[in-house]
Order: sequence, then structure tokens, then C-alpha cells
Amino acid sequence: MQNAPQKKILVVGAGFAGLSAAYWLGRHGHQVVIAERGAALRDSGAQVDLRTPGVEIVERMGLLDAVEARQVHEIGFEMIDEHGAVKSRMMANTSGTGTESITAEYEIMRGDMLRLLHDAAKDRAEFRFDAKLERYEQDDEKVTAHFADGTTEDFDLLVGADGQGSRIRKAILPAGAPDPYRRSGVHVAYWIVPRDNTDTDIATMYNAPGGRLLIRRSHSADETQIYFFLRDDSPETRAIHRKPVDEQKRFWAGKLRGAGWQADRFLHALETSDNFYCHEVVQIVADRWHQGRVVLLGDAAHGLPPAGWGVTSSIVGSYIMTHELARTPDNPSVAFARYEAAMRPFIKSKEPASFASYRILLPSTRLGIRLFHTLGQGARTIMLGISKVRARFSTATGRDSNRDRGTWTLPVYDDSPSPAGSSSMSSGEARRGGPERQ
Repeated sequence: MQNAPQKKILVVGAGFAGLSAAYWLGRHGHQVVIAERGAALRDSGAQVDLRTPGVEIVERMGLLDAVEARQVHEIGFEMIDEHGAVKSRMMANTSGTGTESITAEYEIMRGDMLRLLHDAAKDRAEFRFDAKLERYEQDDEKVTAHFADGTTEDFDLLVGADGQGSRIRKAILPAGAPDPYRRSGVHVAYWIVPRDNTDTDIATMYNAPGGRLLIRRSHSADETQIYFFLRDDSPETRAIHRKPVDEQKRFWAGKLRGAGWQADRFLHALETSDNFYCHEVVQIVADRWHQGRVVLLGDAAHGLPPAGWGVTSSIVGSYIMTHELARTPDNPSVAFARYEAAMRPFIKSKEPASFASYRILLPSTRLGIRLFHTLGQGARTIMLGISKVRARFSTATGRDSNRDRGTWTLPVYDDSPSPAGSSSMSSGEARRGGPERQ
């Protein structure tokens, strides 16, 4: 029998964190409203990874078979020189044991993963598109949300899943708080090109002088994704992401022109691509993830740079927050504090100690590129090192039970709906979040 709604909750943002939260909140009987500023689900974009422990959570949602059916067939990763000669290669580890490679065991297009989460959540939440939250205020009893269309509505709780540029994060951080953006000096643009007979099921990396890196990944029989990384910390480049799309494309075309290899092919497709996006590579470091009846999820709380953990961290954080809330629905501050205490060690294990590795991957000169290729097959060494760090801190659960076990453990909860006020923690409560006790 379906439980009566416990709380009326506003989730701002229909990305990975917001959709995952809506699914679990609805499953626990809450009345959920998702406000998305876009006119529809923003389901375009490039390839994403699903890694342990996100795989376990997706399996608990009943979605893993659907993910497997939509997987991108990528068998490995290679780096080439300007002549197309392979300088290093790392094949995907799909054995279910040992260290994951740069190519994850579960690779899926961003749009496919978002649509799966949306379909899982749509019967558990009310979706409002073209709905922009302008501001809110809260007291001991409620959160009052003010929308751009002039309407006002009261909610019991507010979940900020509104991305790296989160307005909700800005509202809860105290005056004088440090800048939450940890900047790398690296920028990236993504777009889709028609696939041709030179594209294979191995992802290809190509360095060009001027701190430029192209990655080509084919996800279907007809299309190939282009990732263009640029090492440039100029004010012009940092500002380009806020310009109109046509201006962004002209900027990136100018930076790509003359790069060699297949740059001309990619430039031609860029002009007409309707699946284009660019952003600065940053990490979000916020001292506060919650305040009163308001909590942050995903990139709004802890946006990670593109290294394969963004989707998984959003799914994991949503799972922990919603289950902690199910334990104490009438004391959200306590629930949010427990969520943050459990989640921060996971994020800490995934964040880069510095952005030096990103800059190493983007040499400025041809000599630097050749040195990078030559010294101990540098690209493969760095990629393998990143993979080992990932494995060291990953938890091993579910279908990934043979993966290398690390120091962080996914909290154990009872995933069944629970009556108002009861605990959703299983008898394994002592195993909840944070580092394992030795």
C-alpha cells in the first residue's frame, strides 16, 4: 500500500542528481516537484561513465539491464601522434575484477542515462519545465520559493541540484566565503560529427601544439563525439562560455584551426552541429552543503572535473541524502548533516590533489608532445595511474563485488518505502558512510 506523502519537496534541476533524488524521494512517499529551467529535459551531450558504487545504486533502481542494453561499445583508449601512429594504448577491463581502465565497464551516452532516470522518476514526481527559481527564503516551518513567472509556493524542503553555477549554493554560503570555483586553466568543448571509416571503437587522443588535445570517441554506427581541450587561462577564454553559441563556435574554431590530424574534418562539422557545449574545467569546493531546510546535491555541492566520476558522484550523493532523510524526515538538518558527513570522504577521494595532471596532458610545444609520448610512454603511465587511484578508493558492491576494494563504503540502507517517521536504515546501520574502521 502506498504511504501518504511525508514532505512536499522542491528539487531544482533535472540533471543526474535531481532525477536520482526525485526517484528515491518519491519511492519514500514524499510529494516531489522538479523545477527545470530548460524547456525540456536537456538530454544531449557526450559519453559518460557509470562506475562503482553508482552501478550498485542503479541496479537497486532496477535500471542496470537498461544501461547495459544502451552501452557504448568502446573497447579501449589510445594516444596517437600527428601521423596517426599509436604511441600508447589501454584496453578496457570488462572482466569484473581488478583495476578499471580509463574506459569504464559501463559507458553510456549522457542523453540515454538521463532519459532512463527521467522515466524512472516521472511517475514519482511532478515535472515543471521552463520553471526558474529566482530566490527563496526559509524559516523553521517551510521554504518559500519565488519563481521567474511571478508565482510563489511553499515547500517543506528545497534540494539544490542546479549544477556548477548553482544559485542555491550562492544563497547558502556565508558572506565572505571563499570562491567555490577551483580553476584548472583548462577549457573543453564537445560536439558531434558524422562517423567515417577512420573512426574505430577505440577512443583516440591527439595532442597539438598550443596546449590543445582532441579526443575522438565513436558511440554509434553514424556518429562520433569530439572533445577539444584547451590550456588557456586568458580572460577571453574564461568568458567565452557565457557568450551566444554562435560566438562560442567561432572562438573554438579559431583555436582548433591548423591543429593537424583530422582538425579540418572536425571544424567543418562544428559549423552545423546542434549538439555543442563548452565549459571551463573546474572543481566546486564549498564549505557548506546544507542550511536549515535546504540541501545541495551533485555539481552544486561538489562538482568534480571531467575524470569519470561526475555522474556516479551525483547518483551516490542523491542516494545517501534521500535515505538519511527517510531516517529522520522531521529533522532534516540532522539528515543533511549525516549525508554530508558520509559523502565528503567519497568526494575527497575522487578530487585531484592538483590540476597538474591536466596540464601535463596538454603540452604547449611539439617537443613537449614528443617528450610526453617518449618518456616511459607517458600518456599510458598517467592514465594507468589515474585508474589505480580510482580503484583504490572505489567501494566494491553488487555486480562489481570483485573490484578492488577501497577505504570508503557505500552506506547500507533498506531501499523499501517506509512509513512516516520510521527509519530506513537496515540492520547494517553500523556500516554507514565514511572510511571503514580497521
